Amino acid sequence: MGEPAINQQVMNFKNTIGNFKTLLGRKFREESAQRELVNFVNKVEELPDGEIGIHVMYKNEPHVFTPLQLTAMYFQKLKWIAERELGRELVDVVLSVSFPLSVQGC
Repeated sequence: MGEPAINQQVMNFKNTIGNFKTLLGRKFREESAQRELVNFVNKVEELPDGEIGIHVMYKNEPHVFTPLQLTAMYFQKLKWIAERELGRELVDVVLSVSFPLSVQGC
């Protein structure tokens, strides 16, 4: 995550997943998803339910994750970092995400 992930990307290019959030909520066969997947480094496949499967090595074993699963892992890591920094468990958390004005339709 963040700068450490950028630094790792040089040494572990094929196993560093970037921009998977652009695939959230999309099905594999959607035209918009196919445009995003053209530049994807990782092997991707259509899963039986039409979702996008992204191939990675996780804990030294091959796995296929959906963008939603990767997002959940990302949030778990953010929670772990926040708890470590605050020195206490977080129970009720609200995340705020800002978008560029063009996405908001302003």
